[in-house]
Amino acid sequence: MKKLIVLVSLLLNACVLNAQTNKTVVPSGFADKNGNIADSIFSHGFDFQEIIRSSSLSPAWPTPVLITGIAFRLPGGVSSMNTLVSRIEIRLSTTSVAPEQITTSWFSNRGSDAKTVFFHDNVLLTAAGGQAVNPFEIQIHFDQPFIYDPSTGNLAMELRTTDPGFGSRTIDAYGFGSLNSATPIGAITESFNGPVGYGLISEFSWTVVPEPQTWCLGIFGLLAVCTVRHKTKSI
Repeated sequence: MKKLIVLVSLLLNACVLNAQTNKTVVPSGFADKNGNIADSIFSHGFDFQEIIRSSSLSPAWPTPVLITGIAFRLPGGVSSMNTLVSRIEIRLSTTSVAPEQITTSWFSNRGSDAKTVFFHDNVLLTAAGGQAVNPFEIQIHFDQPFIYDPSTGNLAMELRTTDPGFGSRTIDAYGFGSLNSATPIGAITESFNGPVGYGLISEFSWTVVPEPQTWCLGIFGLLAVCTVRHKTKSI
C-alpha cells in the first residue's frame, strides 16, 4: 500500500511538472509597455499588499491555474540590479475583499486558502536591464505553488521584505491615479495613507490545473498496472 501511495504521488507531481508553463503580465497591457512609477519595494523593509480584481484576470485565466512563480523588471532604461535582500516573504490568497477595501492587515485581506509561497533569507536579485522596455529578469520561483480560480474571488498578494542590502533596487510599477470599482488593482503599505490604485508590473508563471478526470484516468491506469503486477507475482 505504501508503494502505491508513493507511486500515485509521483504520478500527480509528474503531471504538474510536465504541464506547459505560461506567462501572464499584470496589469494587462503592460507586457511591452513601461509603467509610470519606479517602485522601491526592494530598497526598504516593506509590507506591500495588493489585491487584483478577478475580472481583470479571468480573460487570461478562464479556468483554475497553478501559479508557480512571479517575476519583476527594472523600469525602462534602467541598467542593472544586483542586490542582496535579507528576507523575502510572498503570500497569496483568494479573497472576497475588493481592491478598494484593502487594508494594512493581511489577516483582514486574506481568504481561507492563504498560503506562504516563498520564504527565503539572503535572496540575491539580479537583472541586466538597459533596454527601452526591460524583460522580466527578476524571477522568483515559488516554494509552494498556489491554485487560483478567478470565479471564486480576487487574488491577494503580500510581499514582505526585510533589511535590503546594497545596489540598485527599484522595479517597474504603475499608478492608476484613482481607486474605484473599475480599477483592476488596489495596493497598500505602511507608507500609504490608505488604499491606492496601484500595482507592481508582474509576470506570473502558471500552468493549467488538470481536469479531475485526467487525475482519475492516470490513477486508474496506475492501479491497473499495480494489480497486474501483484497477480503476476502471486502465480
